[in-house]
Amino acid sequence: MKLLIMLMLAMPPVSADENKTVIKQEYVVPMDAQGGYFEDKAEGVFEKVWRWLFGSKREKNLRKIYAELSAHDPVAAQNALDTLVRENPELKNDEPQAIKYHQGMINFWKGDLDGAYKELNEAIKELEPEFHKGFARDEYWERNTNFMARLYFSRGVTLLRQKKYQPALADIDLASHTSTQPRAYLYLNKCRALLMLKRYNDAAAAFDLAYRTNPVWVSGTGDKASICAVLTQNGFKPQPCVPAK
Repeated sequence: MKLLIMLMLAMPPVSADENKTVIKQEYVVPMDAQGGYFEDKAEGVFEKVWRWLFGSKREKNLRKIYAELSAHDPVAAQNALDTLVRENPELKNDEPQAIKYHQGMINFWKGDLDGAYKELNEAIKELEPEFHKGFARDEYWERNTNFMARLYFSRGVTLLRQKKYQPALADIDLASHTSTQPRAYLYLNKCRALLMLKRYNDAAAAFDLAYRTNPVWVSGTGDKASICAVLTQNGFKPQPCVPAK
C-alpha cells in the first residue's frame, strides 16, 4: 500500500500551526452551508513521491483536480481527473481507491449524492479488510490511515446531505476514531449531525471540542451563528457562542 494515496499528495500548502489561518480544503460541504469547511493541517510529503511527481503532467493534473474541487467546479475537476487517468492508465490498478475518492467528490459537487456515496462506499469496502488487519507500520502508515479517515468522513457528510443523520454520525465518529490527529472539521460536522438529531447536549460538547482544536477556523465557519442560535435556544452556550470580551 505504499502509494495508495499518491493522489492525495499534491495539495496546496497549508499552515501547520492551527492557531493561524489555514487554507480551507473541504470538498464536501454539509447541509446548506456556503464556503469551505474542511479544515486541515499541513502534512509532510515523501521526497520519493515528490521526485516521482516533479516535472510531470501528473503533478499538473493532480493540482488541477484539487483546485477545481476547491472552487466547486465539478466539470473542470472531472476533466482533470479524466486526463490524469487517460495519461496514466496504470493508476486504475495501482490506486483505484484514490480515484474513487476523487470521483466521489466530483459527483458530490455535481449534486449526484447517490453517485458520490457509491464511489466512496466502494473505496471503503475495498480497503476495510486490510485496514482492520492493520496497515503496515511503515513510513506510509499515517498517510494511509488518515486517507481511511477521510473516506469515512466524506461518506458521512454525503449521508448528512442525504438527511440520513444517524448513519452520517456513525461515519463521522469512525473518521474521528481513525484519524491519527484531532481534526476540528470532524468535531464540527459531528455537531451538525447531532443538531439534526436534536441531541443538543452532545452537539454543544462537539462544538466546544472543535473550537478547542482550532478556534480560528471554527470562528470563521459560515454557519457558526446558526449553530449558536439553535444551541442557545435549547439552553446551551458552548465556548464558540460566548461573545468575546
